[in-house]
Amino acid sequence: MPKYVIIALNGPTPDGDPEVLERWYEEVHMPDLLSVDGIHTARRFKTLRGRVLGHDELWPRVAIYEIETDDLAAVSAGMQRQCRPFHPIFDRSKSAHIFAELTAEQSERPAAAGAPAGDLAGYQGRRVLVSGCASGMGRATAKLLLEAGAEVHGLDVRPSDLPLASMGEVDLRDPASIDAAVGGLAGSFDALFNCAGLGPTFSPIDIVKVNFIGTRHLTERVLPLLKRGAAIGSIASTAGMGWSRRVPVLTSFIATQDYAAAVRWAAEQADVVGEGYSFSKEAVIVWTMLQSQELIGRGIRINCTMPGLTQTPMLTDQIAVNTAPEVLDQVVQPFGRAATPEEQAFPLVMITSPAAGYLNGAALNVDGGRMAGLSMRG
Repeated sequence: MPKYVIIALNGPTPDGDPEVLERWYEEVHMPDLLSVDGIHTARRFKTLRGRVLGHDELWPRVAIYEIETDDLAAVSAGMQRQCRPFHPIFDRSKSAHIFAELTAEQSERPAAAGAPAGDLAGYQGRRVLVSGCASGMGRATAKLLLEAGAEVHGLDVRPSDLPLASMGEVDLRDPASIDAAVGGLAGSFDALFNCAGLGPTFSPIDIVKVNFIGTRHLTERVLPLLKRGAAIGSIASTAGMGWSRRVPVLTSFIATQDYAAAVRWAAEQADVVGEGYSFSKEAVIVWTMLQSQELIGRGIRINCTMPGLTQTPMLTDQIAVNTAPEVLDQVVQPFGRAATPEEQAFPLVMITSPAAGYLNGAALNVDGGRMAGLSMRG
């Protein structure tokens, strides 16, 4: 018998007193739910606090139930017809909705009062924007944020298979595409995750456009939508670890005033840009440090991660086919394997979270200790 999640946007008191709410859910709401025609079993799946997708109100408490039913249409109609009236301050038409079908794995999760354990970082109910969300580290980041209770909006050149609040098509090689995508966003955001990127098999200018110039342009366009207290997290790379050796040239590049000027600079300095990948990641790191000094005055933090080799389509489709196996074996030391996208997503999510509220201008190595080993060997 199929299992579904029902989300109940209600509570008996405006102040959300926990004891009153708990009694109300068990003594009033659960019996009402079990009385609905077509519902065979029901249990509390989760209890959350905060904002719910598609609703502007901040609900003090949101109960989510798991039900078993053979007739979803009958249940949906019965919930509006059979449940007893709720407190007058609540709109009955929003009282309960079919939210999603549960997988077998999800249905085994125990019910929990209060915020879920995944909300340790403070993302429950927050609105976030993730570029590059369709694959690799960007997809893993968006998925982790969804699991943490965030309202996730995505941007990518390809569609995402995740249940995002919105999905916009954007090509970071085209500033008009960026402007259109950001123009289609509504409301304000608590965090921006810059995860889009191209690997070293693309042309140097396309790599620099996506990895830095387009990422910078996107960030500048999103900044007016970021709330005070928001944060920006970007994915750089250990390929950019040589940034400190050429700060003057990188700051000259970063000082370009707009997208077109940055493209001209890169075209004119082709010998400096080289293959594009390392230079673009160095630029992300230095830009992060520079922006951290300015943006904090607006209450916005910015940090980045420096991932080592990671098991993404970029590795399997681009890097691995153009790199000798013995070189790859050396790059993944001392772990002896590449990271998973999830192992890269978690540090990025954490350094951009409210829990890391004093972290600003950081470039965090997430390479399994490779750079530490290189440093110790001089």
